[in-house]
Amino acid sequence: MFNKINILRLVNYFLNQYMKTKKPIISFLITIISLISITAVGTSAFFNAQKNIAANKFAAGTLDLDVTATDNINQPISISDIGGVDKMSGSRSWKIRNVGTLPGKLVFNLANINNLENGCNTPEIETEPNCESDNIGELGKAIKITASINNEQIAQSTLENGHDFIYDKALILQPSSEYDLTINWQENEAGYGNEIQSDTTNFDMIFKLEQQQ
Repeated sequence: MFNKINILRLVNYFLNQYMKTKKPIISFLITIISLISITAVGTSAFFNAQKNIAANKFAAGTLDLDVTATDNINQPISISDIGGVDKMSGSRSWKIRNVGTLPGKLVFNLANINNLENGCNTPEIETEPNCESDNIGELGKAIKITASINNEQIAQSTLENGHDFIYDKALILQPSSEYDLTINWQENEAGYGNEIQSDTTNFDMIFKLEQQQ
């Protein structure tokens, strides 16, 4: 590699040679220009380095719910013929599993509550004069419904249109864990009269698992 010191030495060398050999000055100048060009090329290099890094992997967990009915099938629940001793209470049960990889908050509620009059006889009209005009049954608000997780009561409601369960606590369901959930319903014998005659109540249960922060 040529540098300033080497060039000066070479220039001095060629001057001495020129003085000895008397070569034309143009030859000396061409030699010097060539040396300068080589030096310029040699000192104009740029450095470059590169390294490839394997892409980082980001994986999302899963949140999934499995609900299995116990001793009954999953279908809308219907309550009717209230008034007989054998119709004063009832229940449904489900096994609820978190089959995902993330913990989640279990949320369940009543849905599609439908209270129907199903006609109005004379005793019902005497108690409820507008029975024939509203077509909305009164049975649901006379029925108390409770929900229990692993035999511990944690929520309650009635089956009146628009009512949701009122919870006593949050329910966190860890991955691969499960709850046994049971709903029980019964009517208060002193809480209704002829206004519920022939009425029916239908409702669904919905279950959700919400991811926790």
